[in-house]
Amino acid sequence: MWLLIVLLTLPEYEWESDSKFTISSYNLEELSRLRDNPIDLNTATFAEIVRLPWISVVLAEKIITERSQHPFRDTCDFIQRLHISNTLWGKIAPYVMVGPTREYPTLPTKLRLSQRLRTIRGYQRAGCLGSPYEARTFLQVRYPERFAFHLLIQKDLYELHYDDFVSWGIDMRLPRVDRLFVGNYALEFGESLMFGPPYRRIKFYALKGASRLIIPYRMDGNENRTLQGIAMKYDVATISWIGFASYTMRDARIYHDTVNRIIYENLYHDTYSNLNAKNRVAELLYGLYIGKDWISFTLSTLNYRGDYEFAIPTRCKMMSLMWSLPIRGKVTFYGEVGRTIWDSYGDAQVMGITYRHGKRRLTLFWRNYEDRFCAPFGNPLRETHSNSECGLILAYTHAVRGCKFNFYVDRYLVSYTQPYVDYRMTILYNFWHNYTVYVSYREKKASNNSEYYRSELRCDTRYRENTFELRTRLIRVWSSSGTGCLFYIEVGKKLAGYSVSLRYTVFGADESRVAYVHQFENVAGIIRNIPLYGDGERMLLKLTLPVRNSSVYLFYVFYVRGEQFHKHELGIRWDVRI
Repeated sequence: MWLLIVLLTLPEYEWESDSKFTISSYNLEELSRLRDNPIDLNTATFAEIVRLPWISVVLAEKIITERSQHPFRDTCDFIQRLHISNTLWGKIAPYVMVGPTREYPTLPTKLRLSQRLRTIRGYQRAGCLGSPYEARTFLQVRYPERFAFHLLIQKDLYELHYDDFVSWGIDMRLPRVDRLFVGNYALEFGESLMFGPPYRRIKFYALKGASRLIIPYRMDGNENRTLQGIAMKYDVATISWIGFASYTMRDARIYHDTVNRIIYENLYHDTYSNLNAKNRVAELLYGLYIGKDWISFTLSTLNYRGDYEFAIPTRCKMMSLMWSLPIRGKVTFYGEVGRTIWDSYGDAQVMGITYRHGKRRLTLFWRNYEDRFCAPFGNPLRETHSNSECGLILAYTHAVRGCKFNFYVDRYLVSYTQPYVDYRMTILYNFWHNYTVYVSYREKKASNNSEYYRSELRCDTRYRENTFELRTRLIRVWSSSGTGCLFYIEVGKKLAGYSVSLRYTVFGADESRVAYVHQFENVAGIIRNIPLYGDGERMLLKLTLPVRNSSVYLFYVFYVRGEQFHKHELGIRWDVRI
């Protein structure tokens, strides 16, 4: 009897189960605080973890044990490794963070993303190209961290089947599958799509270094490409093993190269209409990535086959070693060494050192790139000579009291086309959290010829007050071939249940982009006198309607370019989150 009384008086720890639980007033106050400041399960202490009433001591110890072996990558990784139920995860999810902390993008980041977002997804449409009347439907479905699907259908309303195309893609992340993607992407002049291997690049500076050896990942021009790929990941003793493979089949009017990329950016739709002979290209890429947080190695093979005259069947192998070593906490030494073997060879070395102190960061970076090949990745103009580029980058960043300053110098010591010096400076300033000014200046000039230079001054402003937003942008360009100017103003207003925005853009220039290639003066002559901005106006009207967990966007775009070109574009887009 006494034993029964003692057992009945013992406290009952219902918080160790997924069933019923009664939260005290103290816990309610604590949970309210945690909702505003969630704890990071990759860095939280044992006492902080068990503070959540649904996490038992046993589960907290298991969390610490698992993360000591390898940090949790994301929510899916956390659930799979701990084998917790969806019910339990639903309770603790509002109070914890798993994986990298989400940083809201700054204004310059948003500006860069807004320019490249459609390019990355593979359906960017140049405003001066195509039919004067187009209708576009875009559907995007996303399941956080696991699944993404997009479908784009464009219909020409002016001429039957003149500018019709369908673009679709699926990107999935499953257990033991780091990435699985399949899709078809239709590209035209002025559009590009880039796919990289499934491993991360240590610094964005490396994109000018060893990653240039993987030229086939980039596709430009008038292409219709089908892409399938998969990346399988497995972690053993804190080492990540990723096997990846992709197959691509495409029809291309012009194969891309340095010169043609400039043409794509500036060409009208029918200027080079005689270049419409389609060519078939197939690429098979497979490889293995082995890495930890501070060092990694990649070995990949690319089989390339094209049926037009200067793209000969080729197989190339690429080896790449990347590292990022912290030195005394404030100094980091990082770099990448890559080598590609094909008909001849290609080499790249990029190395840098970064010093951080508070909100100051100073980076010195060196890169060297060399290749010797004629085809398949180049063009018939390059033939069998050797290309080499070598340069230094100095970057400085300082942030203080709502102001961020960046300074960047890129000097080419050796260049196949033309040595140059590139200066960039940006200032971002926030006023009272609702007014932001972004100013940037960039100057690029040839170091061996004062005739070739280009300067660009840009100023962006944003004002946000409750449901009202105002944006402006001014760009002014001076160059050796002329001047150009662009200005737009955008007004947005959130109303009951929907929001509307109107953007008006005016641009004009007498500038022509000049490509200086000293070996081939005739090529530079072709690109000369193609307008960079042209003269015209553009109006964009956008209506946003939230529908449960999704959003619907309605677009109307009107272009006026000179006296002969007018274009109307209608669009509807659905963003669905499951």
